[in-house]
Amino acid sequence: MTRPKIASGRQVPPSRRKALGLALAAGTAAIAGCEKPAAGGGAGTGSGAGALAGVLRVAGLAIVAVIVIYIALTLLDANPENAFATFVREAAEFFDLGLANLFLPADPKVSVTLNYGVAAGLWYLITAVVVRLLRRIS
Repeated sequence: MTRPKIASGRQVPPSRRKALGLALAAGTAAIAGCEKPAAGGGAGTGSGAGALAGVLRVAGLAIVAVIVIYIALTLLDANPENAFATFVREAAEFFDLGLANLFLPADPKVSVTLNYGVAAGLWYLITAVVVRLLRRIS
C-alpha cells in the first residue's frame, strides 16, 4: 500500500496521516457550520422549533404543488369530471386565499393561471418566511 502524497510530491509519514485526517475532518465540520451537540443531547425548545419548521415547509410546499398541478391540468384541458382533477381543483379552491377572482380576463385559462399563480406565489412566500423565522428560533 502506498502512502498518500502531499502537493510537493513527498509522501506523508504514517504518524502524520492520522493528525492530518483529524484536522481535515475538523476543518470540514467548521466550514459546514457543524457543531458538537450540547451536553444533554441538544434536545431543547430549539430542536422542536426546527422540527416544526420542517413540517410546515413540507405542508406549504405541498399546497404550492397542488395549486401548480391545478394550473397545469387547466392549461392542458384535463377532463373536469375525472376524480383526480376534481380533487385537485377542490383542494386548489380551498387554498386560493380568496384570489380566485383577482384578475378577470376573458380567457378562463389565463384567469386560472394568473389568479392561482399569485396564490401559489403567496403560499411559497408565506411558507419561506414562517420557516425562516422558526429556524432562527431553533
